[in-house]
Amino acid sequence: MELTIHKGSSKIGGTCLEISTPSARIIFDIGDDLPDIKKKKKRSGISDNLLIDFSGLDKKKIDALFISHIHGEQLGLIEKLESSTPIYMGRYAYNVWSLMQDFTDRARISNPIRFISSQEPVTIKDLTITPFIIEHSAFDAYAFLIEWNGEKIFYTGDFRAHGFAGKYAQIFQKNLKLQDIDRLIIEGVDLYEGNSLSESEEDFREKAENIIKTNEGNVFILQSAANISRIRSLYEATRLAEKTLVVDMFTAHILKNSPKSIPNPFTYEGIKLFLPKSLPEEIIKEKPHLFYPYAKYRLSPEALSQGTDMVILIRDTINYDIVKEFKKDNAHLLYLNWERYKTEEETSRLLSYFNGNVTEFTTARHANISIIKDYIDTLKPKNIIPIHTETLEKYIEYFDELAAIESDNKLFTIEY
Repeated sequence: MELTIHKGSSKIGGTCLEISTPSARIIFDIGDDLPDIKKKKKRSGISDNLLIDFSGLDKKKIDALFISHIHGEQLGLIEKLESSTPIYMGRYAYNVWSLMQDFTDRARISNPIRFISSQEPVTIKDLTITPFIIEHSAFDAYAFLIEWNGEKIFYTGDFRAHGFAGKYAQIFQKNLKLQDIDRLIIEGVDLYEGNSLSESEEDFREKAENIIKTNEGNVFILQSAANISRIRSLYEATRLAEKTLVVDMFTAHILKNSPKSIPNPFTYEGIKLFLPKSLPEEIIKEKPHLFYPYAKYRLSPEALSQGTDMVILIRDTINYDIVKEFKKDNAHLLYLNWERYKTEEETSRLLSYFNGNVTEFTTARHANISIIKDYIDTLKPKNIIPIHTETLEKYIEYFDELAAIESDNKLFTIEY
């Protein structure tokens, strides 16, 4: 069995792994690079250092692609995959991803989609892949156990243990199949100096409720629409504060296509929608199925401009001009995105609009060093391969010779 890290060995973003045997060839994640914030560049859709030929022409054909979760740095280059290659991913993750395509100009792919379930093995030729649902800011995220001839590789994907689904981490840590792993491919986005604590979702909810309840004006929330666990926290905090949660149409669709336990405008009280004035009427006419079913939950432009008891979820792509449609008096912003994104031009402009009335929460989207140490102590891998991190030196500092620090496109051969 051979392992190749095509992308992501020494940076955050753009993850892509390959595991192959004499019979099978499997890709895990197919991520685009993160946008270059310093150069103010967005995702390119093409990565210069992506050496793998996804058409399968460079060597034997790819048998499958497994997606750990639906962030761009894990599936941003999925359109490069040959159209006949099956894609394995979670059902709810696929629902959200499909909605993303409905609301963007990206072309739909025609690949066969296979849904995965936690701890239900998938056999592809001589490889067995077992998904394990894992806690992450992206909903319906998975880690993978890959087995061949009695040997094991475990790929964590992106994970944490302090959210509502943190119990999943404990469950798979205790799974006997995951003991004595040969190689552990583990992420390390938050493995940096000073990142020693991560607030739980319960802690965040309590603090958010206090801000929402005591603030005299509207409270704006800047975060991803795909962070469904966090939206659940915000909904609960908003209801306890006796205010109304307001989301855009895209977020409403995501919530509607999530499990029933996730608040949505159709079945939960206290959730309303807004459509920006700037939304062209022709877009609504072109895609009526995306808009008309939600019409009765929509707030009027007058309600948006005059209301002061709202908690408004805004996304990266909801710009400064749209925020100005809401009443600003005593408004407050909760910034829940990654700290590095604050320097982006549009985000910086938005932060300035609130004149210092901004609260930042540092609840991590990824595992910190204490969680990573706990995983490694429990799984007892023979070897650790860091990925999706800029702090490779920390693995050497904490784990010494157990850590294998390599570069992109380095081939690991596992000999038996």
